[in-house]
Amino acid sequence: MALDDAGDLIVVGSLQGNTNKDLWIEKRSGADGSTAWTVLEVSDFDGDNEPGDVELGADGSIFVSGTVRMGDDDTDVWVRKLSSADGAAAWTATYSGNTDMSGLSIDKGSQLAPAPDGSVYVDTVWSYSSGTTNLLQRRIRELFADDAADHRFPREALFEPLGMTSAIMETDPSGTFVGSSFMYATPRDWARFGQLFLQDGVSEGQRILPEGWVARSVTPTPTHPSAGYGLQWWLNAAEDPARRARCRTCRETPTGPRGTRARRSWSSPPGTR
Repeated sequence: MALDDAGDLIVVGSLQGNTNKDLWIEKRSGADGSTAWTVLEVSDFDGDNEPGDVELGADGSIFVSGTVRMGDDDTDVWVRKLSSADGAAAWTATYSGNTDMSGLSIDKGSQLAPAPDGSVYVDTVWSYSSGTTNLLQRRIRELFADDAADHRFPREALFEPLGMTSAIMETDPSGTFVGSSFMYATPRDWARFGQLFLQDGVSEGQRILPEGWVARSVTPTPTHPSAGYGLQWWLNAAEDPARRARCRTCRETPTGPRGTRARRSWSSPPGTR
């Protein structure tokens, strides 16, 4: 559901049709709930059409994503731009991936992110990959004038303000920080890092991380909330208020709930030191 500047609601969902579910888009008055217009996306093939997301563009246009049945063994990512005035389609786009070993091509449209220039970005399916962090480290490196400035950045911006004197981040053969692993510190310094997140990115009265950074980092990824991952963070179960910074060698820094102290748990796999 989205709310426009006039207070009207744009709602997306699925309705049972003659045989399968149809993708349903409706605009309703925020004042009295009356219907301004309704749009249905009906498939000619067996299977359900499902909504993904609805967002408003900078000009008030409506963007809707979803999953639409395009064949007997084929569902595609579906995106449409609609006029807020009458629901007329400005354009509709679909995307189909490759077929799997069983001959199926099951693609799903999820979250939308309209850009100020009218472009729209569509999220699809989430999958964990530490390579994401490696790519982010490369992008950060490109923001600096030289490698020396890049290599000073984590120490000057994070480690020194926290008093993490032992922290070491290793680079890959090209000189880019790995980021997803190969960072070393003493248990006490890891606890300092955990305490920073426990205190919403503030240490000794100094804001180290931007406001809202911690909250967003520990929010489960919207496209797969049950996976247990936030933004660059492994999370506990949804009902557990604690959060943990973990690594593949099972050393972890519990960092919650709020009002408690960060605690460092130090354990290694058998056969390691």
